[in-house]
Amino acid sequence: TRVHARGFTLDGLAISRDGGIRESQRHIWRAVQLDWPLLPADAALNSLGAVALSNNASVLGTDLLPAGWIDECASELRSTQVSAVSAHTVNAEATVTITGDAPAVRLLSDSARTQRDSLASVAFVAMLARATLVTSDSVLSLDDITAGSPSCPVWFGDARRTASTNDACTRRWPVVVARHSGETHLTGFTPSQGMLVVNGDLRVDAGVRFAGVLLVNGRLIISHPDTAIPIELLGTVLVRDQSRLGSEVQGPVLIASSRCATRLALAAAGSPSPQRQHGWTERP
Repeated sequence: TRVHARGFTLDGLAISRDGGIRESQRHIWRAVQLDWPLLPADAALNSLGAVALSNNASVLGTDLLPAGWIDECASELRSTQVSAVSAHTVNAEATVTITGDAPAVRLLSDSARTQRDSLASVAFVAMLARATLVTSDSVLSLDDITAGSPSCPVWFGDARRTASTNDACTRRWPVVVARHSGETHLTGFTPSQGMLVVNGDLRVDAGVRFAGVLLVNGRLIISHPDTAIPIELLGTVLVRDQSRLGSEVQGPVLIASSRCATRLALAAAGSPSPQRQHGWTERP
């Protein structure tokens, strides 16, 4: 039974028989937690290179949830804010909204960037080892649906929480690895959830709504007209920008921290370990 993003309880039933005539039962349980790789991220948008924000982009360190998630995320809500942007350099136009814990914009020194890059390398290797789906496609459409029943998004889980949404789809938190060495496009309008690990650059098209973790070895590119449908990225975005060409984020776009979406995505890449303070315990 899942009790929160990281914790589960295991229930067991022990049955003993005396000569096949008498039978006794014992109900036992223990607590288990998931341990996942550490992300060198302390903001909603994290980059080891330069970030340029423009055209009414919004980056928030406020803890937000996708629509309809309050019931499953009640125990994961963060009451305080984190920084909105953490990067080596940040250039933000006057139309940009940046809100978060002081400092809302955290600038990384050269030594801090080097240290985080080393930690990011370890995290990327760990996520690759836990991949549930690996693709060389350059375009990932959130609107691609699997055939058969249930009909779920091909690449990710379904982030919609409505009466008509299949539970099997909302429980999916895949770790998707995009191996394309150039630019990977994330496109589509179906609200999606999970973790996306990108080998090259990531371009996010208008209308994308994604909850979870984005890990990008290259740079992040969000560039579209004012009239386009807004983009919404809730969770944690980590950009290594290995080429040091800088990331570009143009609105309308909302990038916001979401503790619950981040932890649920990371849990899919976690390994279970018994909580030391709890062994097998008798159920009443």
